[in-house]
Amino acid sequence: MRRIHCVFVVVLQLIAALWAVNACGECLVVTTHGSMWQFRDTVWRYPAFQAHEDLFDVLTTVPLDTSLESFPEQEIAVAESIELTFELDEPIADALLLHLSGETPDYDGFRSSFEVTDPGGVTYELSNHTSERTLHIDQPVQGTYTIRLYSDMGGSFTLEVGAGVSPFLTLDLAAYKAVFVPDIDQLTAREIEVVRAYLEVGGKLVVISDFIQGVSYYSSSNFSALNDLISPSGIRFTEELLRTTEVVTANRQEINVLTDIVESPLTRGVSQVVSTGSTLDLSGSAQGLVFDDDGEAAIAFDRQGLGEYLVVATGIGFNSDFSLHENDLLATRIVEWANGLTSALYFPAAASASGLEGTFWSTDAWIHNQSTVGLDVVGAFLAQRRDNGSAVNSPLPLGMIPAGGFLEVEDIVAALGGAGKVGGVYLAATPQEATGSADLISASSHTWTANPSGAGTFGQGIAAVIAGTKDELRAPGLFQNTGYRTNVGVLNTANATIIMNVSILDSSGVQSAVASWTVLPYEQHQASLSSLGVPALEGGTCVFTVTSGPASFLGFASVVDNDSGDAVYIEAR
Repeated sequence: MRRIHCVFVVVLQLIAALWAVNACGECLVVTTHGSMWQFRDTVWRYPAFQAHEDLFDVLTTVPLDTSLESFPEQEIAVAESIELTFELDEPIADALLLHLSGETPDYDGFRSSFEVTDPGGVTYELSNHTSERTLHIDQPVQGTYTIRLYSDMGGSFTLEVGAGVSPFLTLDLAAYKAVFVPDIDQLTAREIEVVRAYLEVGGKLVVISDFIQGVSYYSSSNFSALNDLISPSGIRFTEELLRTTEVVTANRQEINVLTDIVESPLTRGVSQVVSTGSTLDLSGSAQGLVFDDDGEAAIAFDRQGLGEYLVVATGIGFNSDFSLHENDLLATRIVEWANGLTSALYFPAAASASGLEGTFWSTDAWIHNQSTVGLDVVGAFLAQRRDNGSAVNSPLPLGMIPAGGFLEVEDIVAALGGAGKVGGVYLAATPQEATGSADLISASSHTWTANPSGAGTFGQGIAAVIAGTKDELRAPGLFQNTGYRTNVGVLNTANATIIMNVSILDSSGVQSAVASWTVLPYEQHQASLSSLGVPALEGGTCVFTVTSGPASFLGFASVVDNDSGDAVYIEAR
C-alpha cells in the first residue's frame, strides 16, 4: 500500500465544478456517500431501476466552493491500495467535500473503492464507480483524515479536497416526488431535519439496503445511520440476517427466496423476492409487505403524517453482479409508487345506511381509466369513529379497467365491507405496465335515496378528489329550518390524528357555534347542525381549521330537503 501525506491550510479559491444532476426526473437518488447501487458513467449496477432512468435524477458530485488541497494525476496499479492523509487544521461550518475524478482503461468510469476516516474514527464510504464523484461530510471535525482507495483494475485519478455545502441542505427536495437513499453513512442532525421536513409536506423516502455475509463476499449498509434517518417511522433494521429454506445460488453466494408476500400496490404481481438482507423490526402503523420463513419483514411501508417511507432490505437482489431478474417487477412497482403512479383519490362522503325522514342512502361510483394502460383498482371504506390506517394499507380489489375504460361499482360502501354505515371511500389504481402518467383515474359518485312518492331517486353527486393540503377550509350555503337540514363533515386523508375547530357562522359572519373535533387517521367525521347546537340558520358558513396535526383533510356540507330527501353537496374550499 502506498501512503501520501499532506498538511494544508484553507485557500480561498473557487473550483469550477457543476452539480452532476439533471433536473428532469421525478425522483432524486443521492449518492454522495454509501450508494450500494454503484453507478458507472452510463451503467447502473441495479439494471431493473435503470430501465426507468428517465424518471430519476442521480446526484454524484457536489461543487467545491473553496479548495483546500489537491492530489493531482495519481496512478493506481491493478490490485493496488493507496492511502492518502491530510490535516484539517481550521474549522469548516459547512461540509468537507472530496471530489474524485479518474478513469480505468476499458471501463465505463473509474473502478475504485473510496473511503474516508475522520479524526474520530468514523468512516465514510462511496461505492460509486463513476469517473466523477464527490464524497461529502457535513460539519467535519478538525484533525487528520485518512483516505483509502483500492482498484482491482487500476487507472489514474485526481483528488480535490475542499469545502462546500451538503446536497441535503442545498437541493430543493420538495421538487421531487421521492428521494431514494441507496445507502448512506452518518448524516448530521441538520441534514436529517431537512429530510424530515420534506416528508412532513408529503415527500416519500425510499431506502434500499444491503447485507450479505457469504464465504467470499461481504457487504453491509450502515444500519445505524439508516435507522437514524428513518427514525420517525415504525421501521428499524435489526442487523439480523433474513432466513429462508429455499435459496438460489448466484455469484457463488446463497441468496434467500422469499415467498410470503402481502398483496398491495407495491407487490402486485410479485410472487417471490430474492434477497439477503437485514430483517426489519416493525412498530406502530408500519406494515410488512414481504417476510422470511420466520415471519420477519424484509420490505416494509409506513406513513407518518403526510410522509411515506419504503424500506427495502434487498439491495443484493437488484445487483447485476448476481444476474438475478426475479426482482425486476418489484423494482418497477417501487418506481411506480415513488412517482405517484399508484393513483389515490377520496370520496369525502359515502353511505349505505338509513337516514332521517325515512331515507336510505346508497352510493354508486363510476371510475374512469384515463391512462393508456390497463389499471387494477382497489378501495377501502373509511369508517367513522375508528383509525382506518390498516384499511388503507390493505385495500380490497374493485376490478380491472382497460385503457380508456370505465368501471361502475354499485353500493360501493357495501362492496368494501361497510354495509349499514356512513363514511368516506379511498380509491387507488396501479398500472399493469409502466406508464409516465401519474393521473391514472378520475371518479364520481351518486349518493341517493328513493323518491318517497315512488318514482325515481333524489341525491347528490360527489367527485373523488386528491388528499387535502390546506389547514383551513370553508363550506358556505348552509340552512337549518323547517324545509332543510344540514350535515357538515371532514375526511382525514393523513395517517395521523388531526384536531380541528369547526365553527358555524351565520349570514352576518357571527359565530353561532364552535366545536373541537379529534379525527383519527383516515377517519370520516360528520355531524348535523342541530347536534352542534344550531337550531336555525339561513345561509351560514362552516369553517374547518386544523389546530394540531397535519394539514391533510377534506371538508364538506350536505344540505338535505326535508320533504323529498333531495340533497346538495357543498365541497369546502
